[in-house]
Amino acid sequence: MDADGAFRRFGGEIRLEDGRPETAAGRLTVEVASIDTGIGMRDNHLRSADFFDAERHSQATFVATAVRLESTRLVVSGELTIRGVTRPLTVPVAVTVTPDSLRITGDLSVNRREFGVAYQSRLNPVADDVKVSVDITAVAR
Repeated sequence: MDADGAFRRFGGEIRLEDGRPETAAGRLTVEVASIDTGIGMRDNHLRSADFFDAERHSQATFVATAVRLESTRLVVSGELTIRGVTRPLTVPVAVTVTPDSLRITGDLSVNRREFGVAYQSRLNPVADDVKVSVDITAVAR
């Protein structure tokens, strides 16, 4: 059975030249203890050493290092760090730029085992690949 959730505390910075998304670079930081699936017991388990280990690794980060145009979408490359393990990541995104904001949306799959999340249960099996949806709006400063 799938479980949906969201992180409620996060922040970051995106820099781009002349409003052109293909020049973007930035960093996103997520407070992993802010996970909210709507079920307190599940959330506490996800915060534990079985999953995010929020006590030892309070943040997950993504540092964008390159952006390129492929067809009608942008592809963002960078490094994702979860539980102190950093791996390269490439994700296709849609970007909407207004004079005051930048909205980034996209979907990707992350293999949890690559980040040291090896928990397994016969009662509640967990897939190795986890779907992540991104919907971020950055406001210009």
